[in-house]
Amino acid sequence: MFDNRSNFDEKEGIRRNMRGPDEGFFARDERFASIKILWPLHALTNTVVPWQGQPLVQSHFIMVARCPQTGRAAPVVPLKPETEAEIRNYKLAEKLNKYRKQSDNLNVFKLRPTVEEMAQIHDNYLKTADQKHELGSRSLPENSVWMKNTKLKSILICQPESRNIHNKIFGGWLMRQSLELAWSVACTVSKGKHRIIFIDDILFKAPVEIGSILFLHAQVIYSKENKFQVRVRVEKREHTEMNEPGVFTNEMQLTFEADEDVPQVMPETYAESILYLSGRRHFKLHNK
Repeated sequence: MFDNRSNFDEKEGIRRNMRGPDEGFFARDERFASIKILWPLHALTNTVVPWQGQPLVQSHFIMVARCPQTGRAAPVVPLKPETEAEIRNYKLAEKLNKYRKQSDNLNVFKLRPTVEEMAQIHDNYLKTADQKHELGSRSLPENSVWMKNTKLKSILICQPESRNIHNKIFGGWLMRQSLELAWSVACTVSKGKHRIIFIDDILFKAPVEIGSILFLHAQVIYSKENKFQVRVRVEKREHTEMNEPGVFTNEMQLTFEADEDVPQVMPETYAESILYLSGRRHFKLHNK
């Protein structure tokens, strides 16, 4: 999780300003198999004192412990917070854990659309339906863009130089490729005048092997005023199975902010409407 906003809301227990060296990071055990780390980045302006600069970025990492013999989850040493700062950070970690579990409900394949969301789909249809002609005729409202026109794709071959110590493709390389494609597709609505303000939890569903052919799909799936949501989905295929369905490996959800209002993204099909609701859920969770 990545947050590029300088003001962090204490009520949510998710984002807040970090001002002291003892508040710069935290870690905790989760089910005795993972460690949660907070990493803030500050910019030094007129001071050379660490932790006294302007907050720029705050990132949350979950490190999972694995047994090298079995490959299964391994126990980690439990933490016992003692100082006020440690107790405060430990409680923040617990709130973040609840927040992460809450984000599981954003998946439209696990939680079907609510009554309010179905009404939103119907409202979108009425905005684009050409009632003067046949029922299936659609027209784009003013200051809007069809979702199908906010899509970019990329195909990459995974090379050995991008491998990790386990001879799999390094996750950071996958994240970079996804981010760059997301940045590029954001230009379709912002004309290049945008910045990333939030990156949601990045899903790693399957390892990627050397020589795999990656298919990256990026699309703007929701917009409101000068902010919009981009989804990146990554699939892998083997060169001997190019005509077979790909294996889903990664997904990234990013929130962008533009200098000016962007066109409203309008879905045209039911499948696009589901993507619209997915982006809307992510957007509303991070922009309360």
